[in-house]
Amino acid sequence: EDDLDEKTFQLLELLGNCKLRADTQTWLRSAAQKIAKFLSDGEGLLAKCVDTTPMKARERDWIEEQVQWWKSDKVSFDIDTAWDQRMRLDLAERYDARKNMID
Repeated sequence: EDDLDEKTFQLLELLGNCKLRADTQTWLRSAAQKIAKFLSDGEGLLAKCVDTTPMKARERDWIEEQVQWWKSDKVSFDIDTAWDQRMRLDLAERYDARKNMID
């Protein structure tokens, strides 16, 4: 049951959070490596249920680019700053109007 709970938490974390826990990030990198191997060699579990032949080359390249980004250790942007800028833009003058407006 604990394993199922952990997998559920990981799925929700991947779908709804910008910041990942270390174990979820490790799992994501492992899954991304398997997907990258499938895309490059056509081997693995995905080969049995996914056919990439109808895809255009640019679509396949885009997917490979995303998978490479998932595999990387580098953070290419600061999510805290991006969130703050988005909120300031969306709320404009209301952003600083009251303390804890966002909360």
